[in-house]
Amino acid sequence: MDYLTKNLHKYIINSKNFPHNPKLSIRQAFRRCEFEIKKLLRKKEKGKYDKSGSCAIIALVIDKICYVVNLGNSRALLSADSGKSIVPLSKDHKPD
Repeated sequence: MDYLTKNLHKYIINSKNFPHNPKLSIRQAFRRCEFEIKKLLRKKEKGKYDKSGSCAIIALVIDKICYVVNLGNSRALLSADSGKSIVPLSKDHKPD
């Protein structure tokens, strides 16, 4: 399902908290996506739905600040100094 790909950005930028509170806008957008996906899948599967989840990395640049969000088992790295150094932008999610 490509629901996150097609809708997450819309929920972020259409939030009443965007752009002055991007962290809240992003949190609300992920919650809304989760709610809408569950609603769609319940209709499709008659109350049963896959609970395996989603993974996402988003980077949102507002003015001179870059907000990076890691959802699920994803990793974001930034190449700096023409590739001479790598900067982690996310922390790996571990079951422990």
